Amino acid sequence: MSRSIASALPALVLLGLAPVASAQSITLFGQRYEVQRFDYHAEITWTNPVSPFNQEGLLRIEGAWWTANGHMLVATSHQDQSVPTTYANFLLEIAPVYDAQHNVTGMQYVRTVVANDPALLGSPFDLRVGGLVINPTATGIAANGNLIAADGGSTKLRAYDINTGALLPYGLTGDGVSVMPPMFGITDLAISTEGAPSTWRLWGLDEGSKMINSFTLDATPIASFPVAILADPAALNGDPKGLVYLSDVSTWPASFHGQGGVLLMSMGDSGPGLQAFRLDGTEIAYEPIDNTVFVTSTPANQPKIESIAADPATGRLFMYMEKGSLVDNWVWVLTPDCNANLIADADDIANGTEHDDNADGVPDACQSSGQGFCFGDGSGTACPCGNASAVGAGAGCLSSLGTGAKLTAAGTPSLSADNIVLAGVGMPDSSALYFQGTMQVNGGMGAAFGDGLRCAGGSVVRLKPVTNAGGSSHYPAAGDPPVSVRGQIAAPGTFEYQVWYRNAASFCTSATFNLSNGLSLTWIP
Repeated sequence: MSRSIASALPALVLLGLAPVASAQSITLFGQRYEVQRFDYHAEITWTNPVSPFNQEGLLRIEGAWWTANGHMLVATSHQDQSVPTTYANFLLEIAPVYDAQHNVTGMQYVRTVVANDPALLGSPFDLRVGGLVINPTATGIAANGNLIAADGGSTKLRAYDINTGALLPYGLTGDGVSVMPPMFGITDLAISTEGAPSTWRLWGLDEGSKMINSFTLDATPIASFPVAILADPAALNGDPKGLVYLSDVSTWPASFHGQGGVLLMSMGDSGPGLQAFRLDGTEIAYEPIDNTVFVTSTPANQPKIESIAADPATGRLFMYMEKGSLVDNWVWVLTPDCNANLIADADDIANGTEHDDNADGVPDACQSSGQGFCFGDGSGTACPCGNASAVGAGAGCLSSLGTGAKLTAAGTPSLSADNIVLAGVGMPDSSALYFQGTMQVNGGMGAAFGDGLRCAGGSVVRLKPVTNAGGSSHYPAAGDPPVSVRGQIAAPGTFEYQVWYRNAASFCTSATFNLSNGLSLTWIP
């Protein structure tokens, strides 16, 4: 995960709906996002049927779902805790507010889908939603586009008419179907309905057992898998909260493509972060988050992401914090924006601002550029201590961390329109040096140097010394000259690039450094 502060969005002041914090950026699962923050308690107000004078606003979102009309359904267990007599539970339809460039500028109330009757509080028909989805199929509970709501108190799945909000009879007692066992509490729901009907699934997250359970659409149990965080054992005691299914479309991060769909889960109070799984339970990646970018009211309050709504058309993620108080009722809007122009990548492509010649959903200017060589996987010169990286990893020799540093580039190597960014990952949080050469050492096979291989040689230009954070760094950063300018490239041609980095641990040779793979870029006019 990498972070940077971006410029504030002037458009966010439209309609008086400015977020409290400036827009920032973050890289999650290899995708760069612009991050905006909105106070949904301040922006989502509606008439409470229990006490019509109360327009205090939305609190404590427990579930969220993106709808086909570009709106969201959200569930709340409170309307305003400052007025105890108005305690009630609701399912609401809300919508983002957009400017002319389709940037999100706020949130607005659309309608009340279900308003719980206070007389039912504590009864079998009480509404205490722990997650919600729409079933678009003609099969199972809430079929034909109606709403499935998970009752976190009774571990039942209930069906509601999406238009009238009426409870639809389902199950032996008419108030839903129990999923206990295997679940002991329903924290959130997801649904996947691609492919053959035999593969359609409901997914239930149980924070108590830290398990994700799969069901047929009529709530028959199928399987389950644990959400122990393999990528970060220190966060094993995390608090799983939100769950959303991401279909296999090009607007999601490239690391999710070809996975057959991904379950994205958020961690709450303990070890806040995001975790991605294949549908067979295999962990794809884990990304820790904190309030550096997901800013809260105080440093002590970590971003507790309770629920996630996902827009497959733009790749936007709407992440809702649930604090249960009059502060920190935030929704963070994450917009894919690889070229940092504050416009969603999908909108850039749609309006012709950016090209997408290979139709993969990513602006061509953000695609990986160059050709890697001199890998530390044994395909060339052997690593100094047998510290070879995995074949196919495309990285350098292993460091003391057990990872090899990988250098890639994004952008177009054009001398007249240079937007190349060199990015190194898999390194210790230490000093590093990006440098340029004019030839490949040993015909591209590399030569032993420190704990790794020297790949780029000839006439060398030091581009910039940097300090890695989160195991990664890049060049250029804000304010740095472009690669071609810093590298003093006067005419088209091919140049070689590499990252040297400090690795002071006693590991391989007596040297205290290692290097990434090499990367070759051919510059055009």
